[in-house]
Amino acid sequence: MSIGLYWLAPEWQAWLEFSLFQRVGWVSVLVGLGAGVYFAWLAAFGLRLKQLKMHS
Repeated sequence: MSIGLYWLAPEWQAWLEFSLFQRVGWVSVLVGLGAGVYFAWLAAFGLRLKQLKMHS
């Protein structure tokens, strides 16, 4: 996941030139992709949402 995020993230010089809204947009995309990969791996290894429910 970290390799993918590193590969997709813009260069540091580009980050410095981005406006605030561009930075927020890029960070949102990268966080969303990271979360998507994380949950895809959880599903691939057999974790289901039913297992995350709290039991009382």
